[in-house]
Amino acid sequence: MNIQEKKSALRLLLVAAWLTALAALADKICIKATTPNPAKKKVTIAKTVVASNESCPRKFVELIDTGAFLKTYGDGSAGAKTVSSPETLGADAEPNNDPNLQFTDFTVASGVELTVPSGTVIRCTGAFTNNGTITVRTGARGGNWLGGDDSTQTASVTMAEAGVSKAGAGNGELGGSAKTRFYGLGGVGLSEFEARQLRFPGTKAGGGGGAADSNSSTAGKSGGGSLVVLCQGPIVNAGAINANGQSANPSSYPTEGGGGAGGIVILASKTSISQLAGGSISANGGDGEKSDSDQGPSGGGGGGIVHLLAPVISITDPNSITVTKGAAGQNGAEDSVTADVRGGGGGGGACGGNGGNGGSVDADNDPLAAADGTDGHILQTLVDPTSLFS
Repeated sequence: MNIQEKKSALRLLLVAAWLTALAALADKICIKATTPNPAKKKVTIAKTVVASNESCPRKFVELIDTGAFLKTYGDGSAGAKTVSSPETLGADAEPNNDPNLQFTDFTVASGVELTVPSGTVIRCTGAFTNNGTITVRTGARGGNWLGGDDSTQTASVTMAEAGVSKAGAGNGELGGSAKTRFYGLGGVGLSEFEARQLRFPGTKAGGGGGAADSNSSTAGKSGGGSLVVLCQGPIVNAGAINANGQSANPSSYPTEGGGGAGGIVILASKTSISQLAGGSISANGGDGEKSDSDQGPSGGGGGGIVHLLAPVISITDPNSITVTKGAAGQNGAEDSVTADVRGGGGGGGACGGNGGNGGSVDADNDPLAAADGTDGHILQTLVDPTSLFS
């Protein structure tokens, strides 16, 4: 490029900046370049501004759609927010509970926990900084058998919700002791390519686990929820962001079924994303329930999805982001399933990773082993994400 060409390019950049400054935030700027006197190598630029949802006039080309910034990063109308004491975003009981999540800057202070509902989308025209703990509530619920005993002809059945997966977890088969009672299948997770296409996962992210027996109304465990953060400025995480699937509690009476899959965390910045020392993001699958006297062991939940999108991404510790599989429930001893009505173990929920299959109970009263889930996806995309979310 010669000196004259460089000067022309610089002029065009200055003109573009000037035209952008004249447009409203939701406008589309269109330009048309003409050369009325080619001998003098002069270029005349005409400008027109239309609404963001309109097309440029004939012979005009789009220079910039400023509405894309508004759609992606919000308008900042909620102002700056600092979470300085424990808070549940969106809870009716919280003081100053405003459903507007379009901030200028958003900060969670050190030592403070912010709980957010699954499906939360936070937009910032400025920066997002987390020095505390952000806990994402669960979304997709687990399956359930209810009402099975010697007199039951058809038990009440609720299937596990699939969440963001290709197939939901199955409940274990329920029936008498004369025959083998088969396991519930684990859910089927997304491929890496499919996971990269997600933008707004919604309230049901990680899939719920399948039920294992009939003595609980909360048999399968719930899947992890989703959180999306979109910032025009930098995103800095020095705290913890957790969107884990639920695990069966090994110390409680075992009526909890397959583990819930890990949830989904998407962070997107037009500027940069930095995960500092001590920062962590987890979307882990939950563990399945152990075998007991009326059921086989249940499968572990699949790992979730964490996707970071920005032109610059810096992670101090690569091991600080986890989408780990959930473990299968512990298997029991031979001849340990003694109940007349018993069930196979429930399958684990899926999201990024597959859920593990539950374990059957054979006609000799022996529980058979269940399977772990599989790990989910940790993704990084070096890109200006503005147009991907508009």
